Amino acid sequence: MEIYHSLLYIALCQQHLGYDPEIFIQSFSRAHVYRPSRAEALYELARYYNKIGNHIVAYLCAEKTMQFLNQGISFVEAWIHDWGARLYFFLTSLNLRYYDQSYAILEELSSIKIYRKQYAMILNWISTIIS
Repeated sequence: MEIYHSLLYIALCQQHLGYDPEIFIQSFSRAHVYRPSRAEALYELARYYNKIGNHIVAYLCAEKTMQFLNQGISFVEAWIHDWGARLYFFLTSLNLRYYDQSYAILEELSSIKIYRKQYAMILNWISTIIS
């Protein structure tokens, strides 16, 4: 577990320090390959690809994260497993106009207790995408 977290946080640091995307993408990939049952590295890749407008790759990463939810894995980033992975799966589905899938994920999100700040963020993203 400590090796996985080290690999994940190396990638996060590289990304936040402005390293070339090829470098931190490789680092996130290395973390995922080391512990393929964890969602965090793929979640971060989904966020990055969504941010740069590569919605298909973002969708594929977000879709894969959904396989790791509710598996009872210890020492995970709970918010990613509770609602973060669903949020990015929703956003990437919406970006690709997979409306039925988006709606189903939105229904799941609406049943999860999340903080007001995150709920406001979700509503803001939805209005940005729809308009």
